Amino acid sequence: MAIQTPEQAIPINQFTPEQLAYFKDTLQLTGLDIFELTDETTKFTADIELNDGLNYKFTCDSILTDLDLIEDSKGNQYTATIRNETTIPANSYFDMRIQGTSASIYYYEIIPLGTFVSKFGSFGTGDGQFDLNLGLSLLGLDLFSTSRNRGDIQKFDLQGNFVSKFGNNAFNKITSDGINLFATGGGDFAGTTQVEVFDISGNQLNTFGSAGTGDGQFTYPFGITYFSNYIYVGDFQNTRIQYFDTNGNFINKFGSTGTGDGQFQQITGIANNGINLFVCDSGRNDIQIFDADGTFVGKFGSAGTGDGQFQSVSDVCVYNNKLIVVDQGRQDVQVFEYDGTFVSKFGSAGTGNGQFQTPISLGCNETNIYILDYSRADCQIFK
Repeated sequence: MAIQTPEQAIPINQFTPEQLAYFKDTLQLTGLDIFELTDETTKFTADIELNDGLNYKFTCDSILTDLDLIEDSKGNQYTATIRNETTIPANSYFDMRIQGTSASIYYYEIIPLGTFVSKFGSFGTGDGQFDLNLGLSLLGLDLFSTSRNRGDIQKFDLQGNFVSKFGNNAFNKITSDGINLFATGGGDFAGTTQVEVFDISGNQLNTFGSAGTGDGQFTYPFGITYFSNYIYVGDFQNTRIQYFDTNGNFINKFGSTGTGDGQFQQITGIANNGINLFVCDSGRNDIQIFDADGTFVGKFGSAGTGDGQFQSVSDVCVYNNKLIVVDQGRQDVQVFEYDGTFVSKFGSAGTGNGQFQTPISLGCNETNIYILDYSRADCQIFK
């Protein structure tokens, strides 16, 4: 038996006897009364026997009071501090870390997924403004956004402050291999049909691809992701996915036009969780799952307005072991498990905070979800 994860966490005073025993025995906690639970406070009362560096998580449903000392069963004392506040909101979860002779207790509020944080950007061609921006990618402490009409890539910090701009193409979407940036460009509308490679400072390092239907060629390269040491590029009109090494050498391809498993109509976004690829298709209104070789694994979604359905699915990203999916037809965001099980949704049509008009692209890190909307000409940040 495993104690539930923070996403599924329950208060310690609601543990079953089996969960309580597991919690005590696995973490080598001494004493049956691990916590003294009262109407107003939750306090540590048990001796704690832990190895240095061991982490554990738990929850409480009341106020956790400040703690000066923790003493283990060997008589060692640890200084404990509660970060940020001396009292902790109810229904938070906690992470205590023992290192040497000190212990730190970090608390995390349970914030509903999809909580609006802030936004940046407006319509225009000035620095920090957007005009048909279609792509987002996060690299380190920076965010990069591609634009077809501006014909450039803008660099922002993670709070949305403009830093710089570079490039000269009708860019579509963008990804990173953790070192460099790879942006799809061109297609039917304008620009050179290729993938352009930049370093984090905006210096162009390479280009690969050309217009056509042959191996290594594109008609409208759009969705792109870095996975298993390769760059995967979805072609909106050639209805296939090709993958390349990071030097731009063609490796292989998969997919064809159609509605069968492993076929495509309009590839709009690609993401991966380190195990599988997730491919959004606004024509099929579903998301197909593939392994690194392009072998079909599964699919989920269908046309409609119900939970787990799509109207014009735009992009997908991975956030805290969930799939975050934007849909420019539904004008909302849906959350799924990796197997396609619907979890929740947030957002609605409109121009207010947390609302959408044409959500087209996503970027995620461990902390936030960034959603680009080309009709609103802004980027909204959510937790």
